[in-house]
Amino acid sequence: MPEHSIEFPKFKVNGNENLKALCKYFTDDEDYIDLMTQMLQLEPSKRISVKGALKHRFFSYYHEKSR
Repeated sequence: MPEHSIEFPKFKVNGNENLKALCKYFTDDEDYIDLMTQMLQLEPSKRISVKGALKHRFFSYYHEKSR
């Protein structure tokens, strides 16, 4: 049986420009952009964990309210 080489498509990422275009209401919120950038990493090992995301400074308002 011949071995076949499978090649996956190479994704081109253009930084936060696509994210800012999709999230027009949050473009001025650097914490939001930072959190979303970490959540949308293509490489799973570079992606933020759920616990890390919940501790992110974007949610600091809610952390302060719960005290």
